[in-house]
Amino acid sequence: MVPTCSNQVNQFGFFPGVSAGWRMSDENFWKNNISFINDFKLRASWGQTGNDRGYYNGALQEYQYLSTYSFNGQDYVFGQSVNNKMLYENVVPNPNVTWEVANQSNVGFDATLLNKKLTINADVFYNLRTPHILWQASAVIPGSTGMTLPPGKYRKSSNEGFEAVLGYS
Repeated sequence: MVPTCSNQVNQFGFFPGVSAGWRMSDENFWKNNISFINDFKLRASWGQTGNDRGYYNGALQEYQYLSTYSFNGQDYVFGQSVNNKMLYENVVPNPNVTWEVANQSNVGFDATLLNKKLTINADVFYNLRTPHILWQASAVIPGSTGMTLPPGKYRKSSNEGFEAVLGYS
């Protein structure tokens, strides 16, 4: 994937992840002592994901590390009959823009009980997008400049919760 909003220094990101699981029901201490639980697996994971997409007013802002230019609605007249369009910088570049990183962790278990008639799956998760979310700054430079700032790292967000599924057959 070629990022659209990071400069050459921050063009690539490294986002590691790790997971582990232990089927405790296969252990001798479990088989000999807990017979009504047919299968039990404990699992955990942690990983990072990267986002290089910055948005402004709901629209994707690409090439944030570069200046962007637009034509002004006014023409400049030279002499009597030569109209020329005015080109102006409308977005200030952000050479330090880089990846938004989400740290995601999860702990859960899967169990089958009562001769495989009852199943239980449960998870606890925590997701933290940090150091900050790529977001558009507001009212940072005067409107009289005719420019807007590119999204920068201004916010952070976290999600946490619990999920469970109970089944019977």
